[in-house]
Amino acid sequence: MPCGSDHRRPESLTLTYIIAFSLLGCLGTFLLTGAFFLFPGKIGKAVIAWVVSYAAGNLLGAAFLGLIPHALEEIPTRQALSAVLAGIVLFFLLEKLMIWHHCHNIEGPCEMHGATGWLILAGNSIHNSSFIYVSLADLLPTLHGDNRLRQNIPQTLLLICGIATIALLGKGH
Repeated sequence: MPCGSDHRRPESLTLTYIIAFSLLGCLGTFLLTGAFFLFPGKIGKAVIAWVVSYAAGNLLGAAFLGLIPHALEEIPTRQALSAVLAGIVLFFLLEKLMIWHHCHNIEGPCEMHGATGWLILAGNSIHNSSFIYVSLADLLPTLHGDNRLRQNIPQTLLLICGIATIALLGKGH
């Protein structure tokens, strides 16, 4: 072998790339999520709504264009869709348990519920296997609070962009 050649097998090099880019992705996501804390008030709320729209599209795209079709290739349809349904019900029950331990502040939003958007973004930056439930039950309903057209158009476009991102990234698979 020539001097200075790489003696590693291709599989170990692939694993190295996977780990390196996963760590890089996590770091970038944490930095981006932390940057949102720099936007106070109305600007921060608008930015969060836009990012939540894009994240919801990413999660729905990943579930319906990637994860579920892959599962359908590996296991019978009924088994795959039963697992999806069981996951949705499980996360619904977990969320009900969390809501059961809620604050009783009737004067306005409490600190616990006021941090929901930030917590969802931080949780999604790490990893979330409940893509369908989180996007449909948590992310999209938070976008219904502002029904102004100038907010709905960018939110809808970003939701579609999130799905399109997953569709484009999955073209090679």
